[in-house]
Amino acid sequence: MPSPAGDARLQLPPDLVRLDDLRLDVGRRRQAPLARCRVAFDYCSKPVPVGPDPAWAAKPQVLLDGRALFPEIALLMLFQKAGWKGVWFDTVHRRTYDKMPNVSKGVGLDTRVARALAKVNASVAAGRRASCWDLVLWDGRTVLFVDVAPGPAAPGHARVAWLDAALRTGLSLGQFLVVEWETRKVVARKKPRPPGRGRRGEAAGARPRAGVRCP
Repeated sequence: MPSPAGDARLQLPPDLVRLDDLRLDVGRRRQAPLARCRVAFDYCSKPVPVGPDPAWAAKPQVLLDGRALFPEIALLMLFQKAGWKGVWFDTVHRRTYDKMPNVSKGVGLDTRVARALAKVNASVAAGRRASCWDLVLWDGRTVLFVDVAPGPAAPGHARVAWLDAALRTGLSLGQFLVVEWETRKVVARKKPRPPGRGRRGEAAGARPRAGVRCP
């Protein structure tokens, strides 16, 4: 499968802006090209409480359609709007979610996708730490793995090790995508002043009356 940007069958969210490919050393592949995009979310000044778990409490939140969300969940929702199904793979708790964890206890994987992940995990070299990518997405028979990171950041060693194992099971580089996220400030628009009275009860825009001199 070619890279997502060059495959018309992959309907990526229109919010994603294509960047230059990211080149990584993966196993015996030197400078393997990975498709890379950027997405901007609204800045979240009031994160929602997600429970006492420190791993969740420490995660940043962004705004999408006025809702405070983890960046991974926000990006997942954009893919869902584009017709994909998928989950966020919480590597800390080894669970998959399609909603914020404060409103969901987790969700299962498509059977075919679960088999593919099990095959990759079994192919990881002994003693090597590997980690599944943040988003696992599927659309029909197409499966896509997405690394979600703030700003310009490359996948870590554990992600690269998992990518290496995935390629050895027959998956292709075109099934992996790096998405860099950033936030933008939400500028509140000032409400226009309604037409009303001027000073001392005079109509707005009325000409001042000529003064009357006292004798």
